Amino acid sequence: MPNIKKNVLLIVDTFPPYAAPRMGYLCKYLRHLGWKTFVVCSDGLSLGKYSENLVGNAEVHFIPLLKKNSFGIFINRIKQRYATHPVPFCDEKEMEQTAVNLIEHNDIQLILTSSFATFPLPIAKRVADRFHLPLIVDLRDIEEQWPIPPLKKRIRRFFYFHYRQHLRNKILRSAAAVTTVSEWHTKFLSQYNKNTHLIFNGYDPELFFSQAPRKTDQFLLVHPGTFFRIGIRSPEHLFAATQILTREGIITPKSYRIRLYCGGTLTEDWRVLAEKYQIMPFLDILDFIEGGKIPQIMRESSILLLLSNKNPNGPRGIMTSKLFEYLAVNRPILLTRSDEDCLEKTMIECNAGVAARSVQEATDFIRKQYLFWKEHGYTVGTTDLSAHKNFSREEQAKQFAALFEKAIKDFS
Repeated sequence: MPNIKKNVLLIVDTFPPYAAPRMGYLCKYLRHLGWKTFVVCSDGLSLGKYSENLVGNAEVHFIPLLKKNSFGIFINRIKQRYATHPVPFCDEKEMEQTAVNLIEHNDIQLILTSSFATFPLPIAKRVADRFHLPLIVDLRDIEEQWPIPPLKKRIRRFFYFHYRQHLRNKILRSAAAVTTVSEWHTKFLSQYNKNTHLIFNGYDPELFFSQAPRKTDQFLLVHPGTFFRIGIRSPEHLFAATQILTREGIITPKSYRIRLYCGGTLTEDWRVLAEKYQIMPFLDILDFIEGGKIPQIMRESSILLLLSNKNPNGPRGIMTSKLFEYLAVNRPILLTRSDEDCLEKTMIECNAGVAARSVQEATDFIRKQYLFWKEHGYTVGTTDLSAHKNFSREEQAKQFAALFEKAIKDFS
């Protein structure tokens, strides 16, 4: 049996403070378990800083972007015209050499690569093969989850997608294990590697936890974060329910507020929908909030809004981290419109609120919560806290660590 040194190299597309909190939290809690993590990733300056609280848990090497006048960046930009997601313009040769140097000077026993596309899986595969190390592949998103217009799909497959998909699948087949973020992704990726494991995105238990309900002067329906187009995440059931409750004389703009921390502006499709249902007076359109303030904003809400939609042609397997953070703070949750899939299933398992499939279900839930608030000054969450514990980032780090140890033992 090999002596496990608990040293792991992450070759990833990006990393906190710029993006990819999944990997940032993994390093944070692996550190608690005695692991030392080395990270090689693309410089994410162009992405903006979103996860500054996750800095300092690993030895991180940011690889500079390609120079603006390089031919490589021109080719990458052409490729990206036909890709769902952009990839960082990283100097791939420098990334690979940095990984090689780290392995040569540290007793690293395993490589983990994580991506929302294909980059940098090929680099991780080459380095793992060179040093005869087990490789685990973590896919946060995959191309197949996104809807593609037929013409664009044909163009993309010709120029870009078919080659990248073939390359990704070849790497998956040879990996010691594959991890991903939803049941749909797990089932899909298992066709390429039977040793595929579901490790959800989750919540940080040091930030998101339940407290006793607090009285508020207003009934607050809160959504912290960016929006997608209505076809993917639709507030229509919420807006329609608000209009119905207004006509019933139950709510007024003075006491009932839909508070959206969305960057200070509504997208045009949201504005049109709000005007259609005549609920603009109920909306608070606020700027984004700092990550450290989000848990408190959530705990002060009367209802937390989780936006989704049922769309047979829409994205599949989307399990937003927001759901797990909501579950942790234990406030009533309204999923609107229900995806009738993994989000609804998780809410039912955790007894966390209502996944509204209809306007009537949304209306009944809001009415019930509002009348309780009118009497008591607060609402009460019903989340089964024992059921949601497995979504903790700490528990997920333990899942990764167990996979690491098994891969190292099996590979020796």
